[in-house]
Amino acid sequence: MFEKLTDLIIGYLEGGYYHPDMKSKLRGGENMGDSGETMFGFDRKHGGELVTSEKGKEFWRIVDENYSSHHGDTKYYNDKADGKLISAAVGEVLRRLVTEIMTIQFNKYTDWLTPAAKELVMSSPALLMQFWYACWNGPGRFQVFAQLVNAAVANGTTARADLYSILDKNRRSWGAWAAQRADTITEICNKHLGGISAANDGGSSLWKWLLAGVAVFGLVKIISKK
Repeated sequence: MFEKLTDLIIGYLEGGYYHPDMKSKLRGGENMGDSGETMFGFDRKHGGELVTSEKGKEFWRIVDENYSSHHGDTKYYNDKADGKLISAAVGEVLRRLVTEIMTIQFNKYTDWLTPAAKELVMSSPALLMQFWYACWNGPGRFQVFAQLVNAAVANGTTARADLYSILDKNRRSWGAWAAQRADTITEICNKHLGGISAANDGGSSLWKWLLAGVAVFGLVKIISKK
């Protein structure tokens, strides 16, 4: 399910804990710029509804419980609550909350996809990885991705690899930092998600569970509105 994609993003693309009090003590700390307190790529200062939602508040409450006395301690820089300094049980709760928060964002943002485009995205682990990580990049980036795929599908492009290439090219246009992440995303797709052109053909039990999870979440969302 989406938990798997979240774990891959935290493991390969997003770091652990950081607080601005560490900035002057870290080698290259100036590169942190105006970043606020962060965990798993969630920025407490600039995170918007990722911070202000009820689940976001719960996420940061748990971060505070475990990291508030370590703001300036660089030993905790990039700690991922994996048992080395902070209990792995805490990390599991934080990761679950990240997935729940991003699932809400993802379901909201995918309204920008046409039905045909969304069907292709949901049938491809690699395409879904691009869009799932776009939730971290923000609604503006996600919307551009949706527009690109919508236009390509409307013009007859349905090959997953071709659609992935369109998104990869756009991500690289954001700058050198994004190009590095584009390389990492491709590595993740090839190593963990069956490759760039992989689709849900019944061969991946992971993907069956992922799509089933999406369906169940959608059903719960519909029921909750009644």
